[in-house]
Parts: sequence; C-alpha cells; structure tokens
Amino acid sequence: MPNPPPEQLPPPDITPGGFRQPPAPAARTSQSPVLPAVNPPLAANPVLGKPPRRERRRLPLLLLVALVGFGALGGVTSWLALPRIEDHLTAEATARLEEAGIRGATVELNGRTATISGLAGEDAERAETLLDAEWGIRDAKLSDTKFSDEETDTSAETPAAAEPSTTTEAAPATVAPPASSTQPPATTTAPATTTTAVPNLDAELATLEAQFNASSPFAPGSAALTADGQAVLREVADLLSTFPEALLRIEGHTDNEGTEIANLLLSQARADAAATELGTLGIDPTRLIALGLGENEPVADNGTAAGRASNRRTEFSAS
Repeated sequence: MPNPPPEQLPPPDITPGGFRQPPAPAARTSQSPVLPAVNPPLAANPVLGKPPRRERRRLPLLLLVALVGFGALGGVTSWLALPRIEDHLTAEATARLEEAGIRGATVELNGRTATISGLAGEDAERAETLLDAEWGIRDAKLSDTKFSDEETDTSAETPAAAEPSTTTEAAPATVAPPASSTQPPATTTAPATTTTAVPNLDAELATLEAQFNASSPFAPGSAALTADGQAVLREVADLLSTFPEALLRIEGHTDNEGTEIANLLLSQARADAAATELGTLGIDPTRLIALGLGENEPVADNGTAAGRASNRRTEFSAS
C-alpha cells in the first residue's frame, strides 16, 4: 500500500488567509544606484552634436558670399532693365506733353532726369512743370540749346516769302465827283405788296363755338349730331386745315339734371361725336382731343332754365 503524499505547504509569500504578501523592502545601502541618462549630452550624439569649430568659422563667410552674390545679381538685372525703363518714361513724357497741347518737344531720359529741348517761352516752362509732376521722373530741366520766339516766327514765314507773287495789282478806283447841292435827290418808289389777312385761330374758334352751341347741335339727351351742328363743324374743319400744326381740344359739358354719372357719360359721348365728325371731314384724329366733364364746370346757375341751357355746351380750344 503506497504511502500518502506529504502535505503540501503554501509558498512563503502566501498568508494563511490566501493573500499574497508584498515583497519586503530591500535594505538601504549607503551608495545610491547609478541611473541611466535619459538625455545624453549633445556632444555624445554623433549626428546632432555641435559642428566642429572649423565649420563654425566658415558659416559667416558663406553668408557674406551669398549676400554679395544676390546684390551683384540685382545690380546686373537693374542695369539690363534700365534702357527699357528709360524708353518707357520717354514715351510717357512725350505723350503727356502732346495731351497738354505742347508739340515739337524732344525728351531725353538719363536715369530719372528728363531733359527737354526744342521748346521756348511759355511752352518750355509748361513742359518743365508737367514733367516735374510726372510719375517716374525725378527732375525735369530745359536743354541749354533753345529756340527763340523770333527764330520760330521767321522760320515759319520763310516759305511764304520765297514764293513768287502771281497776283496782279488792281487798277485804282475812280472816285466820282460829289453831286451838287442843287441836284434834286432821287426818289425811289417801293413796289406795292399785297398782303392776305391771316385768320386768328383763337378768335375764329370762339365765333364757331358760339354758333355751334346756339344751333342745338345735338338731339335732346343724345349724342346724335343735328344738321345745323354738322354744318358748323364743317367750318371748324376748314379753319383747322388753314393751321395744319394746331391741335383742337373738344370739351363736352351738361347741366345737373339727371345723375352725375349719366351726365358725365353723355358729355363724353357728345365730345367723341364732334371729334368723329371732324375726322370724316379730313382732320387727322391725332390732332383732336375729346374730353367729357359732365356737370362739374357750370358757367351759369342750374336753378334756372336759361342757366341750364348755358351749361349744356361744347367748347373748342386750340394749342
């Protein structure tokens, strides 16, 4: 019969309750441990370390050479572009003088200094003032060789003097002796002129208007023209033919009998009937304006029969 296994004992760090005990702190020694360096010194890094002293001396020299090279390159570029800048400023200055009415001037650019030649007097002073204010020109001055006003005047007159004269002198006119005081003055008779009287449009229209209203031109309460009304309108058409540019305004009016709307419609219908009749008589409809005003503009008292008869009217006015 085999022997029973020996009783297994728990590890030394396990308590009787089954918990693990923390390790015991190590004994402190008098010497502290040497920790590894987190950031090694820059000198110890062969890649990021400081450059050697010889290379550090070369840096200012390289910077100086680079600055001198850029300066030389800028100078050469400016020197190459200077003629084009001068040509551009010369063209601008010449165009500026021509715009101001100064012609015949010669402008030369030396850097940004403009020299003006070929002018004299007031034109020279104006040109100098204009170019002094021109953008891109620092200074404008007149050339030492100027043309005087006398030279320009004589040069302009020289071609005319060189041409031979081909005109012949006219013979002197003979002066008639003065007439004696005893001679009777000559009498002149003006030719007789016949003038035709031009009718006064406004006065003639006023007369025809009175005849039209007195002739009972419309049937009572209607816009139908009577024979007498048509006869007067024929005279109005003849008058308008004499004045082809005149416009005629025809206004219809009524009394206050009946409703205001009915009177307004009746007055407009009567004005339209008169305009239509004039159109059939040869008057351009664009020259006619028909307007009905109803009972709104009375000229007499509507309380009497005579007043109402006066208010029932048609008015003509020309413009």
